[in-house]
Amino acid sequence: FHNFSGIDDNLPAIRDELLKMGANVAKIAMTAHDLADAAPVLSLMASTDQATHPTVAFAMGDDAWVTRVLACVHGAPFVYGSVGPGMSTAPGQVPVSQLTGVCDVRRFTGSTLIYGVLGNPARDSWGPWLFNRAFRLLAHDAVYLPFGTSHPKATVDMLSPRRLRGLSVTAPHKTALLRGCHEIDEHASLSGALNTLAFRAHGSVSGHNTDVVGVREALSDAGLTGRGENAVVLGGGGAARAAAIGLAQLGLVPILMPRSLESVREFSREHGFRLARLDAEVMHELSPKAVVHATPIGGPAVDNGEPESILPDWNIAPGTFVLDMTPRVRGGPVTRSGNVRPAPGIVLVGPRGAGKSTVATAVGNHLGWPHRDTDDLIAQDVGYPAGAFLASVGEASFRVVEERIVTAALADNGGRVLALGGGAVLSAKTRSQLAHGEHFVVFLFAPVPVLLDRANIGPIRPPLTDLPPDEEVARLWQERLPLYQSVSDLELDTFSANVSACVRSIMATMGHSGE
Repeated sequence: FHNFSGIDDNLPAIRDELLKMGANVAKIAMTAHDLADAAPVLSLMASTDQATHPTVAFAMGDDAWVTRVLACVHGAPFVYGSVGPGMSTAPGQVPVSQLTGVCDVRRFTGSTLIYGVLGNPARDSWGPWLFNRAFRLLAHDAVYLPFGTSHPKATVDMLSPRRLRGLSVTAPHKTALLRGCHEIDEHASLSGALNTLAFRAHGSVSGHNTDVVGVREALSDAGLTGRGENAVVLGGGGAARAAAIGLAQLGLVPILMPRSLESVREFSREHGFRLARLDAEVMHELSPKAVVHATPIGGPAVDNGEPESILPDWNIAPGTFVLDMTPRVRGGPVTRSGNVRPAPGIVLVGPRGAGKSTVATAVGNHLGWPHRDTDDLIAQDVGYPAGAFLASVGEASFRVVEERIVTAALADNGGRVLALGGGAVLSAKTRSQLAHGEHFVVFLFAPVPVLLDRANIGPIRPPLTDLPPDEEVARLWQERLPLYQSVSDLELDTFSANVSACVRSIMATMGHSGE
């Protein structure tokens, strides 16, 4: 049953009628114009006994795609996804690779907990990648999803109180959700904004602000100490207010430069902070020791290509500390040369013939990042091609050298694309680096016959066993598949998707489809 204009009121009755007609599973797809509209769909899934009333119910819509994942959390026997990026057959239908990669709906149980990021927009957040990796590493039965909505309270209320445990909160909801908290921490109170909600089993909600500590410690780690010098905060929202508190705690004098002075006048008066007009000439006069950018400019909500500069006539003086709080792959609107820390590197794993080198080159060219292949790095190290080296010294000796090369490459892979050899994941040390490091790991694969056709086993890619080529490819695939899956954040079939589609899928999953 589909409704392409809205949400029906009588969903349980619709489900029952579908099952009475002899359906093995009742499928119900509604349309949510805002994520909060999907409340009746999630209520239906939460109250349905799948043993007696097998049901797949979700909402269609760009932000409502998360209801497909939540349907699995609530026990749906399956969920619908598209074959690849740009191939959806319904609004909000994300690729199967996203459902089985970062979200990994296959591992959900009857007790899976819900976490997420709440904002408008929220889809481009790094949170799902970071937290779902951590959950997998810690064997924590939970999922982290982007909840993009203009109705934050209604969205929180529709999530299962039995399962909901925590939400990151981003613009523009950092101040609005304070009223719903039973308690707030000191930094949330000081800044008048929160970025984290914790939900306890007994129903209480606590609000926290970790932006204050984040700004303070990031700048302190970079070597910033204050002795009463000026520090400018560009912006006036929740993030900007937290940044001002953090700068004051470092011994600096915060000066807020919001786009609207009225939006932050009361906060500045309460804390004794100065206000200044957002102007390059004023910035030159202030000669700040530190600048924190905390406006939406340059972020996914307004990005239309190259970063927009918030102060195009201002040049950063040597020795100035700059922290850009806008998450981006490329440079931000203040520095145009990147954030305080490099973006996580992208690592491609998979069997011979999966297309790792080709996709690495395409992704690197798309982002303007360097791209490297560990087989090339091995060749540089030993003085001749990796395949010839493998044939000469044998696999055991080759793996020792490969592990050393890969270890060094992964340690220096921020803002780069790295393609690993097919057997690199045999190393426990390499798998640990991939699981624990700041890398976005993509598992590329193809059907075994396609891998065999592409592998071109010979001098460049010598055999690894005494088996015939077709049996070798099949056996290595079977042995290594669990290793690839154990470290990957995204799985892509390079037979079903061409190189351009793979690039789009990687960008979309990392939250940078606009890049």
